[in-house]
This record gives sequence, structure tokens and C-alpha cells, in this order.
Amino acid sequence: MRKPLTKAVALIVLGLFCFFPLTGQEANRWYMIPEGGIQWNTKKIDSHMDHIEMSGFQLSSILHYGVQAGKLDYSVHLVFPMLRTLPNNTHGSLAHTFDGKEWPKLKADGNDLFEYPQNFFINGYLEVTSITKLKIEIKRTFYPSTDQAVFMEKVSVKNHSSQEVEIELPNIDEVITTDASQGVEGSYVIAVASSSNGRVVLAPNDSL
Repeated sequence: MRKPLTKAVALIVLGLFCFFPLTGQEANRWYMIPEGGIQWNTKKIDSHMDHIEMSGFQLSSILHYGVQAGKLDYSVHLVFPMLRTLPNNTHGSLAHTFDGKEWPKLKADGNDLFEYPQNFFINGYLEVTSITKLKIEIKRTFYPSTDQAVFMEKVSVKNHSSQEVEIELPNIDEVITTDASQGVEGSYVIAVASSSNGRVVLAPNDSL
């Protein structure tokens, strides 16, 4: 009997290949940046979702993103074409969707930070810049690796208020193991981890 193998997929990253559709409706939102890339500046009344596909050699991602009632909303669907599932046909690739709502929020002075996007920017990656009611700027940058089965969400924080703020970075450590009977090579493991966590005090105009 063949012994099931376990393959691990971790989250870290380097670069990407990507493409995006630009329809007539989106043309009213997006505009070209002279230095390169396109940008969508949001409005307070915006409620609109969009998506972009970004791929490397071992991973493809479909990132759904946008604004719902002024707040940031996003999810990431990952497909690993090298990790085969049963039945092993055209659709037989390991896939999983991560919803941005499923993980703990960033906190400032013990309060959850709700993100209100100011703009979305695409230039080989997707970057969203948001502001919170506490005048904390949160910037999220999404991209997959060019040569590994990994996907990265990079988060930076800046204090635009006039006072010191204690930022709490959540500890994210999730492991998903698939059913061995559903994989061509047994079970697969998808790991999600944050590279930093804990509390950091930011002075006015400081960032991390």
C-alpha cells in the first residue's frame, strides 16, 4: 500500500505575474499613474467589489477586494496546480479560500481598527491604503511568489494622530490539513502565519 505523503505550503513571498480586466464601469474608477500602475481613489459612499488574478509558477491567486459600506472587504482564493487532488482532472488542484474577516484585527490602545480604504493601487501587486477613525493608516500589499507555492500579505501601520498609540499585532498561526484520501499524494498542509506579533508603541508620525 502506498503511504500517503504530506506536503507543506507556507506563506512568505518575493514577486509575481499578474493581469487584470478593465471594463467600462471600472474605467470610471481607475486611472493611470504617470510613474506606472493604476489607482482607484474611493469615496465615502462607495460599495464596490473587484478582483485580480496573480500567479507564479507554483501558485495562482484570485484576490477579491473592495469597499462595503465604506469598510475594507477582501478574500483570497489560492490554487496550487502542482498539488493534485482526486479526481485528477482539469479541476483537480488543491484550492482554498481565506476570508480577511476570519483573523483577529489590528488594535490600537485595545480597540479594534476598522479600515476605511482611501485608494487601491495596482502595479504588479495590489496595495490598499486605509485610514481608521483613530487616524491610524494601514497599508496592505498582496502578491504571490514567482517560484514558490506561497502568497504574501504585507501590512504596514502609521500613526497620523497627535498622540502616542499602542498598536497590537495579532498572532496568526493556522494549519489546515487536507483529507489524505482526497489527494493524489496523500494529505496536504496549508500553513498561515504572521511574521510579527505583540504590542508596539508608535509616536506621532511613526510607522512600522
